Amino acid sequence: MPKIAIIGAFSGKSIGDEAILDSTCLHLQEVFPEDLQIILPTKYAAYMSQHFPVKAIQSRIGMLSPQAVGAALSADAVLFTQQNFFHRNIFKPWYNQMSAYRLIVQLAPKRGIKVITYNSGVGPLDTPLSRSIARIILNKCDWCTFRDPDSYELAKEIGVNTKDMTVTADPALSQPSCPDERAAEIINESGLDPTKDCIAWNIAHDMGPKGPVECPFTLDEFASLMTQGIKRLQHSTGCQILLAPTTADDLALSRQVAQACELETVGHIPWKISPKEYVGVVKNCGLLVGMRLHSLIMTCAAHTPVFAVPYHPKVESFMDFIGIPEMKILLKDMTSEALAEKVGNAWACREETRQKITPAIKTLAEKAKSSAYKLKETLSTT
Repeated sequence: MPKIAIIGAFSGKSIGDEAILDSTCLHLQEVFPEDLQIILPTKYAAYMSQHFPVKAIQSRIGMLSPQAVGAALSADAVLFTQQNFFHRNIFKPWYNQMSAYRLIVQLAPKRGIKVITYNSGVGPLDTPLSRSIARIILNKCDWCTFRDPDSYELAKEIGVNTKDMTVTADPALSQPSCPDERAAEIINESGLDPTKDCIAWNIAHDMGPKGPVECPFTLDEFASLMTQGIKRLQHSTGCQILLAPTTADDLALSRQVAQACELETVGHIPWKISPKEYVGVVKNCGLLVGMRLHSLIMTCAAHTPVFAVPYHPKVESFMDFIGIPEMKILLKDMTSEALAEKVGNAWACREETRQKITPAIKTLAEKAKSSAYKLKETLSTT
C-alpha cells in the first residue's frame, strides 16, 4: 500500500487551503485505485481526519516536530504543497514551512523516500537567505511541478537546476461542488434568494503599509470604499450581493462591510462551509469579485466568471494565467465609482467571460491532475 505524506500549512481556517488538500486527495485516490494511505501532519488532527481522507498526525508545534518529521519519514513519498516557499517569518516553523522542508530533503533520500514539490507556488522570496534555502530544497527534490509560470520562473531565477520541473496548475481548479440543493440552502441561510441574480464578493483584510502590495487606504477607508462600491453596483444592476470570505482572518472585515451596506439584498455566507459547498455557492452566482487567490480559483472550478481586486501579485498573475488580465481593478486605481463601474461591466459580459475561461480551466485542471500520474509512475519504478 503506497504511503504518501502531504506537508503543508493546513489549519482548518482557510477554505482555499482545504480545497488544495481535498482536490489533491481526490486526484491521488483516482490515480491510485488500490489501497492508498495519505498521511497529513497537522496541528488540527481531529478536524482533518473528520473532513478529509487522510491519516492525520497530531503535531502541535508545526512541521519541525518529531511527530511531523517522523510521519514524513514513514512514507514512500513526501509532497510539498501550497505556496510555502516565501521569505516572511522564516525562523517561525509553525508559520513558514521551509525549515521543515530543509530537514526533510536531507533525511528522506537516505531512506529511499521520494521528495516532490507538488503543484506548488513559490514566492515572494525577497531576502538572500530565503532564496538560498528555497534553492537548496528545490534542487534536492526528485521533481517539481509548479502551479503557475511565475513560480517556475522564480525557481529558475534563484538557481534551481532540477532537470525535471514543469508548470502544471493549482489542484483546486478541479474542486468538485456540493449538490445544487445544498448550495441553495446556504444562500437561503445567508438571507438571499437562490433563484435571483447574485454576485459573490470576497474581501481580504491585508491592507495598509504592511500589505503584500502598495495600498493607498487604511483598513477602515478600504471597508468604506467597498461598502459604497457594493451599494452603487447593487443600485445599477439590481443584483444580490453575497459576501463570501475564504479565511477566518477576513471574517470581521467581511461582516463589517455586509452590515454597513444596510441592504436586504446583501448577505453573508455562514462560517464555515466546506470547499465543495463554496464551489456550489459560487456556481449559483453569475460572477465573483475576488481578492483572495483561492476565492478566484474555486470560482473558476465552477466555471463561474471572475473579476479580481489583486491584494497580492499572485492574484494578478492568476488572471493573466487564465487569459483574462483585463478583468481586474488595481488598489491604486480604486474608487467606489470605478469599482462599481468595472464590476458592472464584468457582470454585463459575464457569459462571454465564461466561454473564454471554461476551456482554459478544464485544461489547467487536467494539468494539475497530471502530477498524480507522474507520482504513480515515479513510485512504480522504485
